Amino acid sequence: MLHIDLVGSTELGETMDPEDLRDVVLTYHDICDRAVERYGGRVGSRAGDGLMVFFGLPQPREDDAQRACMAGLAIIEAMRPLSAEVLAALGAAIEVRIGIHTGPVIVTEVGGQVDVVGASANLAARIESIGRPGVVTISAVTRQLVEAEFAFVEERTVRVKGVVQPVEVCEPRLRADLDDRMEPLLPFVGRAAERKRLLARWSATRERAALEQPATVLVGGPGMGKTRLAEYVAAVAAREGARRVVLEHHSYDRNTPFHAWIAVIEGAFGLRRVDSIEAKRERLREGLAGAGLESSQSQIAALVGLHDERVDDREWNRSTRRALTQLVDAWLADAPLVLLAEDLHWCDPSSSELLSRLVRRPRSGLLLVGTSRDEAFPWDPSQVDVIAIRPLTPDDVAAIGRLSRDGVALSEEQVEQLVLRSDGVPLYLDRLLAHSRRGQSLWGVGVPEGLEALLGSIVGAPDVDERLVGQLATIGRKFDTDFAAEVIGVDVESVSRQMLALVDVGVLERRQDPEDSIFRFRHAMLQTAAYEAQLSSQRRESHARVAEVLLRRPITSEIDRAAMARHLELAGDLQQAAPAYARASKSALRRGAAREARHLAENAIRVISELPAGSERDAVELEAQILLARCIVAVKGYGADGAIAAASRARSLVGSAGGALRVIQIDVDRVSYYMSRGDTDRVDETLEAMRTTGLGHPIAAAIARQMEALDLNRRGRFRESEEMSASVIDFYHDAIRNSPTMPMGGPSDGLVGLYADRASGLLHLGRVDETFIALDQAEERSRNIDGAQQVFSEGYARSVRAQVLLESGDIHAAETIASESLDYCSRKGLTMWTGMNANIRLLSRALLQPTDENETKLRKSLAFHEASGTTTLLPTFAAIHAEVLLATGKPVEALERLDLAAAVAERSGERRSLAEVFRLRSTVQRSIGRLDEADRNLRHALEIAADQHARMYAARIVVDIAELDADHGLRTDAVKYLDGVLGGAPALGPTPPIDIARSHLGVWQTE
Repeated sequence: MLHIDLVGSTELGETMDPEDLRDVVLTYHDICDRAVERYGGRVGSRAGDGLMVFFGLPQPREDDAQRACMAGLAIIEAMRPLSAEVLAALGAAIEVRIGIHTGPVIVTEVGGQVDVVGASANLAARIESIGRPGVVTISAVTRQLVEAEFAFVEERTVRVKGVVQPVEVCEPRLRADLDDRMEPLLPFVGRAAERKRLLARWSATRERAALEQPATVLVGGPGMGKTRLAEYVAAVAAREGARRVVLEHHSYDRNTPFHAWIAVIEGAFGLRRVDSIEAKRERLREGLAGAGLESSQSQIAALVGLHDERVDDREWNRSTRRALTQLVDAWLADAPLVLLAEDLHWCDPSSSELLSRLVRRPRSGLLLVGTSRDEAFPWDPSQVDVIAIRPLTPDDVAAIGRLSRDGVALSEEQVEQLVLRSDGVPLYLDRLLAHSRRGQSLWGVGVPEGLEALLGSIVGAPDVDERLVGQLATIGRKFDTDFAAEVIGVDVESVSRQMLALVDVGVLERRQDPEDSIFRFRHAMLQTAAYEAQLSSQRRESHARVAEVLLRRPITSEIDRAAMARHLELAGDLQQAAPAYARASKSALRRGAAREARHLAENAIRVISELPAGSERDAVELEAQILLARCIVAVKGYGADGAIAAASRARSLVGSAGGALRVIQIDVDRVSYYMSRGDTDRVDETLEAMRTTGLGHPIAAAIARQMEALDLNRRGRFRESEEMSASVIDFYHDAIRNSPTMPMGGPSDGLVGLYADRASGLLHLGRVDETFIALDQAEERSRNIDGAQQVFSEGYARSVRAQVLLESGDIHAAETIASESLDYCSRKGLTMWTGMNANIRLLSRALLQPTDENETKLRKSLAFHEASGTTTLLPTFAAIHAEVLLATGKPVEALERLDLAAAVAERSGERRSLAEVFRLRSTVQRSIGRLDEADRNLRHALEIAADQHARMYAARIVVDIAELDADHGLRTDAVKYLDGVLGGAPALGPTPPIDIARSHLGVWQTE
């Protein structure tokens, strides 16, 4: 919407004769009408000196915003002579103010009179009122639509009467006036074959070689990146000394002869619009003379409106073509020339003839590159190399999404959204990428700024039934004719004909099989645009129809469940939508789609908040909050703040009537959070509450004891932990025999957790053979269970195996298993276990190759781990980091890292690796000659290991003590220590520290 007002007319009315004022106002109206007509606008209303003009009415076009800006600038330019005349005659100034805004309105037309309702129309008038006289002022929304075509000045944020939020406005200028080019948001990724072909053609052109096909046309749909690719080869050529000339064709200039050439000449000879006629003439004369084109001066001057002499209309077109051809030849005499002809489908007939002649009569050193939306371009097909530009591949889109810009990197979830919603169309991707960098998610986002006009022109084309397209868009991206017919309420044959017509106009597409009844929108953004084009009442009605059809049909997939919930909500049926979202979330979690399940659970909670309070609402929210906590744990880990928030809310809802098992399952999430954050007081408090809840309920009591065993392991009380885990495992086996579907708390299966945690404790106790038996049991159980716990449990079991191998000292095996587990967890979206395995792999590689580079990577990873606030395994990882620091010659930093590890272990209760921390501290102190301190730390480490019954750590420590004693000649004491750990004990199994201990013992006993 473009609003125009005449500034100064009131003052003129007091000094001018009414008849003269009438002539001025009529001239002003004529100027406006001619500009509006040229750029395809429509005057909606006239109020005194003000005009409201609409672009895109009745038929939307993709460049309506650009047309409005061009019309506004043309009015400003055409008003200057009138203003000068009035100023000279009366000494009074007269100017116009123009404001432009883009937005939705409801349009009513009665008897040719257009009436609009909506805040957007009022805002256009408000923007005009705060604008400066003699300029065009536009809103930020309109700017998004025209950024590629204009430069902008006077950017500011203003307060507008009647609008609550501040409004961002700016003033557009033609880029030629400011010599400004936009930098694209997207980096260049992909298009390797296309770039290779274009560069090969440029190389031949640069060498002045004759080409069989002197022209190349890039053909593809709107937004496919044709111009970007053409600009790429032009930029390469310009760096190598070529001249670059761009002919920009526009839909509104198709009937203006040589319009694109006019802009080129003005730019080439510096003919700025703000210069006087005399200055432009002189500059043109000098430029043409310097190029040896004096004979073409009259034709070129006439073309740009600088010739006073009358030109023979019959000869004008032909002589102008000849003059422009001579200009091209003059440029070629100096250097090779790349001539880019953009949007040939909008080229005017006169320019088409000129370009066709250049193709038919190729010139050495001239590379012609055109872009077109179809193959109906005006060049000889035999002399044209046509390159079809297709969508980017999903891998290319993902690669673009993963590139950081201004230090901002997208998450993998955002990258996935980009791939799904962009369909590989660079323009869509560009706009979605800009939105992603400003926000957090693309789920639920409509048409991004900058795409409304383009997509609206497609779904609002004359041959498109907008109501039908809106109903289809409400169904989804893809649909079959049977379902669509049932929703729309017509027979299948009729709806098939209608959808085939939509295929012909490029809105829909179908599979190649003509018998196939599956149709889909050509692009995801087209579906969104068609959906948003409906009135809100129509959307509600469409959603209600879809939900009604879904309710009559059997639900066969998680997609149907999620769709059902969404349609019910958007139809306004919140009472059914909330539990439907919860059911969809539970189903998605069962198949391992934790991220999708999380979104669905959040939707359930959002809808629940709008329902009236009561026990029914609380029951639905309880289920949704439990699901949300489980989903967040699966995606982000036990220590995620969102998980404890959801679990705490669920705990407040469950009350005493919720049942012991439900209470205990919620408390599993709560105590897991407190353990991972090292909050020992809350751990003790929650475990005590779980014990109380389990009184009189065997299964709940078993779950409470399982979490207590995990906490004992965390605190280094390995023997107690193992004994308790063994007893709970026996109980579970008995219970499962009686009830195979017995519920066990937490996002992972209870038995998987018990086996995995028990394996860790058995390793520390030195019972290595049993350790790997327990790991095998954990993985076998995880593969055989069903339901929501399966994927998380398998990731858990695999990750614990990698951790156990690392702690046992089998570094090569740890690196291999961590890499395999990392791949699995990443594919399944288990962010928590993905991060853990990435850390284990990094730690293993750093130990295998303790280089400065690996140490730096390790430092960054552990810094992130520390910043997260979770303490799980942090002392273990910090101790290994100290080993790498020592190996890379940084003993002081190694001691600092070990001090931190010891402090975290004492503070958080994560004491399972505390003995190892003190042993490593001794190792570092020995390396710098502090032997007494080293001895004290070793003795303290042995005390901790003895207290924990940690025989694996004790073996390592005793080896160090024995070596230290042996260095001092105390070989007998060394043998005694080793014999005390190894002699007469059950077989500990093969691990590196125990193998070393046995080797030393055998050698020293022999000696």
